[in-house]
Amino acid sequence: MSTKVKAIQEFPKPETVSQLRSFLGMVNFYHRFIPKIAEILVPLNAYLFGSKKRDKTKIKWNPETDASLKIKKCLADVTLLSHPSTDAKLALVTLLWEVF
Repeated sequence: MSTKVKAIQEFPKPETVSQLRSFLGMVNFYHRFIPKIAEILVPLNAYLFGSKKRDKTKIKWNPETDASLKIKKCLADVTLLSHPSTDAKLALVTLLWEVF
C-alpha cells in the first residue's frame, strides 16, 4: 500500500476546529477528483462558520459528521491515481459536428 494512502487512512479524527481546518486543507488539494465533495463535507464545514484561525473549540461528533469522514476513503482512492507516462504514445480523437 502506498505511503500516501496509508497516511490518509490513518489520519487521526480531528478533535478541534483548528485540526479540522488542517484536515479539510488536505482534502481540498484533491477536491477536483472527488465527485460531490461539497455535499460530503457540508457537516464538517459547518464547524468553520464563525470560527477563528487557531480555534481550539472541541468538535462535537454526531452520526452526520462521522459519515463525512468517509472522505478519507475517497482520498485514499484518489491518491492511487497516477500521472500518465510522458514517453507513452498519445492518440487524440475528435468528433466533427456539422451545423446545418
